[in-house]
Parts: sequence; C-alpha cells; structure tokens
Amino acid sequence: MKKISTLAIALIASISSSTAQTMTTDAAWSEVIQKTLYDNGVNATVRCDKNGADKILHVTVGGNTRQYRVNNSSNQTDYSTPVYVIVDKLDYTPMHGGRINDDRYWQGERTMYRPEEVYTNPNDARVLESCLRTAIGNINRVSLVDNEFTNVASKDGAPMLIIKGSIVSIQRGETYDPIKPDAPRGTRRKINRIFAYARIHIECTDYRTGLIVWQDDFSDSNHTTYTSSDNMDGVIRNVVNKAANKLASFYPSRAPRLSVSGNITSVGEVKKDKAESVYINAGYAQELSKGDTFKVYEAVNVGSNNGMTQIGSISIAEVQGDKLSLCKVKKGEREILSAIQNGSQLIIKSDW
Repeated sequence: MKKISTLAIALIASISSSTAQTMTTDAAWSEVIQKTLYDNGVNATVRCDKNGADKILHVTVGGNTRQYRVNNSSNQTDYSTPVYVIVDKLDYTPMHGGRINDDRYWQGERTMYRPEEVYTNPNDARVLESCLRTAIGNINRVSLVDNEFTNVASKDGAPMLIIKGSIVSIQRGETYDPIKPDAPRGTRRKINRIFAYARIHIECTDYRTGLIVWQDDFSDSNHTTYTSSDNMDGVIRNVVNKAANKLASFYPSRAPRLSVSGNITSVGEVKKDKAESVYINAGYAQELSKGDTFKVYEAVNVGSNNGMTQIGSISIAEVQGDKLSLCKVKKGEREILSAIQNGSQLIIKSDW
C-alpha cells in the first residue's frame, strides 16, 4: 500500500473527475473516491458531508483522519470540455501449440476423436484493437490523441487519459458430433457448431498523476450453427462497446437526468377491457422523449396511512406538450384501466 503522503494527490485526481462531480448523493461520491484510492494502493475510509456550498471529505487511513475541503461551486463539471485520450497498444500473446500456419495456432493435439478444437487468429487481435480505438473515439467529448499530449498539455482542467491493457484471450473454435464406435474406418467428423470468445483487461490512467481512474475486464462469447456467418465480429463489437460505455459513464456529455414523477390523467385507447394507452401530466418541461419508461403505482389509503402499489408500466409514445404526453401501456393494462374507472390516483415514477 502507498504511504499517506500520496493521499492528497489521489484525492485531487478523484475530485476533478467528472464521475465525482456527477454523483447524485454524497454517499455515492464518497464511494467513488474511496474505490479510486483503493485501486491506486491506498486503503482508506471516505465520508463526505457539507459545510454551506462546500463539501468536506473525511479520509481515514491507518487510524489517522484528515479533512479536505472542496469548493463545490467552483468545481462544477463542464460537460462540453473535451476529454483527451491516448489508446495504447494492447498486449497480446497467442496460444501456443501445434502450428498449422502463420496465423493459426491449435491448442493441444489435433485428432479425429477430439470433440472440440480451439484456435487463435492473430488478425482477430488486430481487429479488436482497431475497433476499441474507433469505439472510444466515437464517445461524445472524447478527442483521440495519437502518441503524446504535447499539443494539449496547456488545456487547463481537461482530463488527459491513457487507455492501455491486454487481450487476455481471443479464440475461435469448432465442436463436432461424436463418431460412433462402430463407424467405418475413415469416417470424418461432422462440425455442428462454431464459437467465438474474447476477453480484455483495460486500465484507464490519469496522465497528469499516473493514477488509475478505473480498471476492469470485459468479455463476450457467441455460439452459432456451423452454417451461420462468422460470429467473431459480433463478439468483438460487444466487448469494445462495453469498455467504451464504461469510459463514457465516467465522462458524460450531459448532466445526469433528474427522476420524473407525475400522474396518469386520463385513459387513451381501450381494447377488450384493456388500456392500450394513457395520458400523463409530464412532457417537454421534464425533457421527456419517446421511449422513456415509467412504473405505474396506485395510491393506497389505509386509515391515516398512505402508500402505493405498483400495478404496471408505461412508455412514452409521443410528447405532446410541456405537461402532456401520450404513453403506451406495457404492463398492467387491465389493472390500470380498472383503477382509472374507479377514480384511483395513479402515480408514475421514471425508471432512471
């Protein structure tokens, strides 16, 4: 573990990151900072509270507690600020075994009785590396840098990151129908399925401090029939998108959406005693858009106690005004219609 003298540097790196600034609660903010410290070798306990507009971080390491004041008003995230990223070459070592040709290495002995054969193609690794760079470059706010930060070092406050890591495994394979013991000599195996698998380890490092912002493993696999088209492309696409989404979640291009609540005001279309659509009192004023989803609750009053029970879910079909949207009922069509007819209060709460 690193000494406590490195703590202030790690905190500054954490506090200046967009992740910390976009956390919705102080507890979540403290958790992100604590994990960042741990990833960089500092085992600390972090608690956050407020003093006016400022945040006060209480950081405990080895029984010693220090306080750090963060001016909340001057550290607001600018969601238009670019994030400069270098995507370094991923380390990769192919499997070794019986060599078939320059691009195929078989794992283990190749025999007619083997039910499964696995091999690697170094070109798959090159494709994955290229796709990772493209996926990260497509993230909003990200500006790719070729080799060094010389031309962007003067950008005050702009995050400068290095993405590096390794391809842990990238494999193709084939499975076969078993050969019956009484099959004639020379019977060839029949391929029934092909599969692909990829796993990468990624580290995102702050260029200025040398500290790890986050690190994680991402993997995907796919099994298809032998007559299907190549399935490695889909596996690579899914793996790199998972890694890119992780980075994008740390440096969003817009502030986190505030949760939205409201009421169902009336029923729209009804078919066979089911509510196909309903109207809600929320719309452009809440920045809603087509496809946004909500849970539907029926208000329940028992004596002097108030509560609610979930009876369905809806999604926005069309925003029609500042406080008016038409929604499609996804679940609970009968229950929602019955509650409306009985005059019950129906409450909606957003899924985000």
